[in-house]
Amino acid sequence: MIKRLIIDIPFINKWEKKYDEIENDENEYNEIIQLVQNNKSTKQSISKEIFIKILKWKSPRLMGIVKLNRFERDYAPILKSCLNDYSSANQLNSLEALYGIGIPTASTILHFMHPDKFPIMDIRTAETMKHFGLLESESISKMSYWKYNNIISKLKGTSNKSLRIIDRALFAYHKAYLNKESILYKAEESCQDTTEGLNGEKRFDDKSISDNKNIVLNAKVRNLYNKDTEGWERKEMLVKYNGHLMYPKVRDEIYLEDNADNTYKLCFIKGANKKGWICLGKPGKLKQWFVNNEIKNNQNIRLQLISYEKKLFKLLL
Repeated sequence: MIKRLIIDIPFINKWEKKYDEIENDENEYNEIIQLVQNNKSTKQSISKEIFIKILKWKSPRLMGIVKLNRFERDYAPILKSCLNDYSSANQLNSLEALYGIGIPTASTILHFMHPDKFPIMDIRTAETMKHFGLLESESISKMSYWKYNNIISKLKGTSNKSLRIIDRALFAYHKAYLNKESILYKAEESCQDTTEGLNGEKRFDDKSISDNKNIVLNAKVRNLYNKDTEGWERKEMLVKYNGHLMYPKVRDEIYLEDNADNTYKLCFIKGANKKGWICLGKPGKLKQWFVNNEIKNNQNIRLQLISYEKKLFKLLL
């Protein structure tokens, strides 16, 4: 059984110090904080250069997603509003509506603007909170962010630690511990009967195979020829069964990440009605993923494994 700890002052003190053993970005973080606060004091917007620094600090791959050629028209006005507007809900909603900006990136931008008000939420910190029973799910959405914000803010008050110190502790704990000791990993290590086929073939759940980041699942998007209440053309994703990996199978769970760094927990289900293919989640569960990735009807796509421990896949561009 995985030992459950409590997120308290000793926990924060211990794991926050380990952050610098894992990451090397604190100087850059402090530089961005200072640059943003200087803009804030003069009531200016965040410059394009500072915006790029934030994106690169958060995730370099955002540079290929966010439409920087539309910075002055689309992004700058919202950034200026968020820098001087103290309505939390408006700030988050406005940023999240921008192309390529999901909740993880929006919360990062807001944190640099208001470091004592907005904690950064990403898959690592969310999974750590779930691990300790403080969140029901690690899924990231606007609704889950406010639950997360409320819990972290209370922790900030009781521990007298800054949001950044708490974030460092949660992130370091996840990277140093949960990557190796996750419940999913433990289960796979103990269930030997699920890792081999009848002829001894290795299944996807076998660690020796799944360390290979070149694993790609072939999938196709199928038009359901009807619309939801918002006029969106409903579609579903079918994933081709890989006989070599013996994956996927009905009830297998995976996570999908979209181009805005949002994550979606999904389960393979019956209903493909096509030999050798399996449905991934119900159509409504994938709506936002389809929209953020600009997926078209009847499109053939590929999903690449980017994290074995989290069963995390991303659209291969």
